[in-house]
Formats: sequence, structure tokens, C-alpha cells
Amino acid sequence: MAVCALRAAASPERVRRVLADGHRYADRVIGARSVRAVEGDWPRRGAQVHHEVDLGPLRVRDFTEGVDVAPGSIPVLGAHVGPLGVARVRVDLVPSGAGSLVTLSEEPLGVPVVVRLVLELPVFVRNARSLRRLASLASAG
Repeated sequence: MAVCALRAAASPERVRRVLADGHRYADRVIGARSVRAVEGDWPRRGAQVHHEVDLGPLRVRDFTEGVDVAPGSIPVLGAHVGPLGVARVRVDLVPSGAGSLVTLSEEPLGVPVVVRLVLELPVFVRNARSLRRLASLASAG
């Protein structure tokens, strides 16, 4: 499981607002090229963000959906990424001074351990960059 954290200058509420705007998904997630549609009350259980993701030279049309609600975080998400399957993604927000400690956890589901090990470093790097984007968007208002 790839886990990374970042201290953001924005409050947890401001970070939640950015996370709750499904139309801004591609603005904050590295690799997501565009959002095609948002269905339901994103990010609640069953709601979906339909997006395009770059996988190297390939562009994959897929979706991320709200899966579960955990206290102190946004709902746990199921990110579908074409041939790579599904990943469980969780973002936890904890107040930290005037800002937030934002922790992003991503775990691929149903893939062999060897594949998990190969993906862990690139997923960590992508998620660290995505957290910086999220913090910047939340700080901007």
C-alpha cells in the first residue's frame, strides 16, 4: 500500500471542498486527463466520476466511485484504471495548526504481490504530486 502525507496550509474543510468537487478531479489527480461526467452526490457511496487516465501512451476511459464513508475522512474511493484493475483510495484529514495534515493511502485490489511491489513506488510518487496539487487548490480557495 502506498501511503503519503502532506501538511497543507488550508483547513480540513477547504481541502474537503476540493475533494468533494468531482468536476475538479483531473485538476488534482496526476494522470487523470479529463472528467467526462459526474454522477450522483459525489463523493458519497455509489456516486461516480467518469474520467480519462493516461497510462503511458494509452488513454483509458474509466471511473472512480464512492465506496464507503469513514469518520474523519472523505469516503473511501474505488478507482478503476482499465487493465490495472481497482485501487482503494482513502484521504484522511486532521487539523494541524491553521492547516491540515492530509494522508493519502492507495491499495491495489486483486493483483499479485509482485505487481503491487512494482507499482508501489510510482503510485507513491504520483500520489505525493497529487497531494501537492490538492493542497495548492485548497489554499487558493
